[in-house]
Amino acid sequence: MADMTKEQFETRLETIYKGEVQALTKYLNQRCTMVFHCSECKTVFFGKASLIIGTKEQFLHKCGFPYGDIDGNRFHIVPKRGDSTEALKKKAKKNTVKEGQKQKESIALRSKKFYELVWNDYTYQKIAKELQVNPQIIKDHFIREGLINK
Repeated sequence: MADMTKEQFETRLETIYKGEVQALTKYLNQRCTMVFHCSECKTVFFGKASLIIGTKEQFLHKCGFPYGDIDGNRFHIVPKRGDSTEALKKKAKKNTVKEGQKQKESIALRSKKFYELVWNDYTYQKIAKELQVNPQIIKDHFIREGLINK
């Protein structure tokens, strides 16, 4: 990962966010954590320089949304200043259905991946690493199922 200059960073920030997001702290390198301000949603937030201008959708700033989860899905809605309770309820209801469907699909994919890894004789440590979960969870499941001894 080659470091970019301050000017390159600012140009890229301007290109992606069209002037709505400004850096409030000094750019040192791509790995530094910076404070940003979004003029549209009036939010001040932290982010790594490389992620906030990167290519992964879940790390980019979206007004009204926090960062994403491990699967790239956004978390719950964050209210903008001045949003009414009714507007928030409408947004939440609209997004709950979509999030529920995405969660079901994510769980189904993870389950399929888990059983595929078990079938291919992966150790519980390798499975945990692949699925990015705590190895103790997989180990406990294997013990309950009689796949390994305590």
